[in-house]
Amino acid sequence: MFGFGRKKEEKPRKKKTNSGMTDHEKRQAALKKYDARRKAEREKKAGTTTTKPVTVTKSAASKKRASDTRARLESNLKTTSRKTVVKPKTTPKKTSSARYGVGSSKTIMKNGKKMANVSASQLKKTGMSLRAYMNKWNKSGNRPA
Repeated sequence: MFGFGRKKEEKPRKKKTNSGMTDHEKRQAALKKYDARRKAEREKKAGTTTTKPVTVTKSAASKKRASDTRARLESNLKTTSRKTVVKPKTTPKKTSSARYGVGSSKTIMKNGKKMANVSASQLKKTGMSLRAYMNKWNKSGNRPA
């Protein structure tokens, strides 16, 4: 409108490589090849292929051996299976058992936050704000009375 911003003809164009494919297309093609190779390796390892259908007829003896093997494996699984340990719910640790307004430390950790170690009654007693109370305590080194 006022000449600001990018014009349509100034938009960056996709970079084409020598083969006429963008970088993204090249990566996608490489991934497809990689997946195909991995699938072929897995099939070769398992002894199955997608090109030749395998028909297997089992005799009664081989079925019995298979069921025995399955039963033995299942019993091994039962004995060696991982036990799931249920951890009891832990409450967050108390970082300080001290009450507000007691002790020489100027701050107390409460729910993971640093809080001033001053009680409301101490603030009312002195008539100061929390900021003024802490400033006076920092300057003098003693709690304001």
